[in-house]
Amino acid sequence: MDNYQDTICDLVHDERYDLAIILLVLLRRDETYKIDEIMDLLDNQNDRDTDLEHIVNMLRRNQDGGTRCKAKQILRSAYTRKSGKTVKAACIKNVGRPGKGLRSGGPGIGTLKKGLLAKFGYSDITNKSDQVRHASLNKAVKAYGPLSVFRKLNAAYVYTKITSPASSAIFLTDRDWIRKTYM
Repeated sequence: MDNYQDTICDLVHDERYDLAIILLVLLRRDETYKIDEIMDLLDNQNDRDTDLEHIVNMLRRNQDGGTRCKAKQILRSAYTRKSGKTVKAACIKNVGRPGKGLRSGGPGIGTLKKGLLAKFGYSDITNKSDQVRHASLNKAVKAYGPLSVFRKLNAAYVYTKITSPASSAIFLTDRDWIRKTYM
């Protein structure tokens, strides 16, 4: 505590009121880890001519997890894989369309369950012919019914429209084939 007060007094003596105020606010909030970072920064600079903007950016980095993203990028939250490995938060390309999505953050048309069509051979669709895909879809229709398969294909079409337009076009044609053939 005394060390912090000495640093603040030194800053006031050097007429660095802006930094002194920042340190006082952080001291008041009991965020001493941020004060320690600023003090290390001040100690490392011989001329003590620390740029205020640099310190403010450092505080912002600490506030939002240490990451600022560029334009057309969003911050992906940290998560844990099934294996137990933790993946840090990182900037990724924003593939969402502006203004799309529900304001409530709801699931939209729902989530896709992986492998429901793949177990009938409907996978790697960009490398398969129409006949092979349609044979797989015929098996799926026998198991789930035409409406269920239609909805699964429609959901896959909607979700891949931006991220994978080639696959999305195939989902659309197969969805329309189900409608024409079975409905």
